[in-house]
Amino acid sequence: MMNRLIKSFLSCICFFVVFVVILSGNTVTAKTKFIKKSPLLVIEEPNINAGTVVEGFLIRHTFLLQNRGDAPLHITKVTTDCGCTKVKYDKIVEPDRNSYLRVAFNTAGEAGSQVKTIRIFSNDPLQPEIILDITAKVLKAVKVQPDRIFFNGLAGRELKQTVTICAPDNKPFSLKFKKSQLSDQVGFSIEKKKNNSWLVHIKNKAQKAETSRGRIFLTTDIKYRPLITIPVYSRIHDSLMVIPLKIDFGKLKKILYMATKTPNPVRSVNLKSSNKKAPKITSIDIDPKRFAAKIIYLKDMGITRIEISADVKNFEKGPCQAMLELSLDSPGQRTISVPVHLDIQ
Repeated sequence: MMNRLIKSFLSCICFFVVFVVILSGNTVTAKTKFIKKSPLLVIEEPNINAGTVVEGFLIRHTFLLQNRGDAPLHITKVTTDCGCTKVKYDKIVEPDRNSYLRVAFNTAGEAGSQVKTIRIFSNDPLQPEIILDITAKVLKAVKVQPDRIFFNGLAGRELKQTVTICAPDNKPFSLKFKKSQLSDQVGFSIEKKKNNSWLVHIKNKAQKAETSRGRIFLTTDIKYRPLITIPVYSRIHDSLMVIPLKIDFGKLKKILYMATKTPNPVRSVNLKSSNKKAPKITSIDIDPKRFAAKIIYLKDMGITRIEISADVKNFEKGPCQAMLELSLDSPGQRTISVPVHLDIQ
């Protein structure tokens, strides 16, 4: 009886082991089948070095895309890190088939070491994103120095800047004017130099405050740089006239102001803005022990007057120099310094 029970127990154990092994085998097979039915994207050369090129050269490269899986590969999207890089590709690659990703990198406007990155997104479960790189060293076809112009000054004053344009190898080339987007108050001229370089002289002669931007377009006979653009930015502020430029009290006899009730001498300086509005003064700095200052706004005349009185009693005999410092609420001219001269006798 006992032997029968033992035999039955051992039989049950064997049956359970066999069942577990069979079940495990089915699971492995299912997993294996799942992997075999997945696409597998292979790109053997994901990083390309295009070498050294001249600016404006169009770098083209074709990447070989291989689907080594046994399910269709679906490329959902391809992105680049620059608008200068364009791509063309097939969205579906069948199993055991090849396809191509064609890339065109336009180097116009680029210079120095360049790395352009392309990202491929697909339904490959092992690598849903693959990164490709194209590297190159780009040499400037033309040197433009400076490559843009900024004018920041006062109305009524002629501002000048010059742009130098030359080829890196100093070879001769032609340069012609095409068109301009500049303000009417900005002019320019072109001058050819003996060393095969060109000078573009730009002048801003604005008579009133303005903020403007525009470009000068020039054409060349250089293969990879047929067009040169020079951006020009202008920020012109209202100018201020200071009348007079120096305050001179002249010769003053100290005894006159010591013995009598003679009032302290007064001199004035006038500020006039090109916008015909009286300039606003935020602060005045001058020795308070020897001078007193008063601001008068003559709005009808567009003038701000500063009256300065000198307390002669507090001066030593002899020539004296001081400085009147004015702070203004004006973006074009924040401070004004006016020299002050006295000769105490």
